[in-house]
Amino acid sequence: MLSYASDFYEENGSLKFISEASNNLHIQVSKPVFQNDLEKNKKETVKGDIIYVAFQTFAQTDISELTITAVPLDQENNKKYFEEYKKTLKINRSRANSILKKYLNSDDFSILYTEDDGIWLPNPNFSKLKFEKLEEVFSDLLTN
Repeated sequence: MLSYASDFYEENGSLKFISEASNNLHIQVSKPVFQNDLEKNKKETVKGDIIYVAFQTFAQTDISELTITAVPLDQENNKKYFEEYKKTLKINRSRANSILKKYLNSDDFSILYTEDDGIWLPNPNFSKLKFEKLEEVFSDLLTN
């Protein structure tokens, strides 16, 4: 799903499967950043990646729970991770659903995507969760 969306790939180190067990799915995603990027931007990248992967997973699969680790990857060296920004979060469909209701007044994950010539793309609803309400949504994800 993540490779198909052209977001993360195992080949370049931006996607790793820590556990593929159906009862303990754990993935690591890593968006490339520059060493000189502001600390705030690196932290927001990590939070945004977790939000994106969680809601994309629940919108496009029947997975009920997963653990997501996000850690920025050095844009100039795809073997180097900025471990000091690493965050790991376990999220379930029920929690994500309550967040969807809170911010978008819906319990249908499909409202996060719009079809464009047979391709499903994140839409402004998704952007609201990932950018406009980043801190609030991430905080809600932390609260179980």
